[in-house]
Amino acid sequence: MQKYEGKALAIMIFESAMAVFYLLAGVGLLFWHKAETIIQNQSIRIVIAVLFLLYGIFRVYRAIKKLV
Repeated sequence: MQKYEGKALAIMIFESAMAVFYLLAGVGLLFWHKAETIIQNQSIRIVIAVLFLLYGIFRVYRAIKKLV
């Protein structure tokens, strides 16, 4: 496992936080009942949620790949 310091550590933390953000945004759009007031069209909301989830999974994969 590689040890990160300084700028590399900050970048790794930021990338991990953004991956979690995209995953939570996707789950929130799918299951949070108040999301219906933000995006009224259910089809569009589901498509955006799935895109967020897929991109979040990709970011997690990339972060894990960097660590190994």
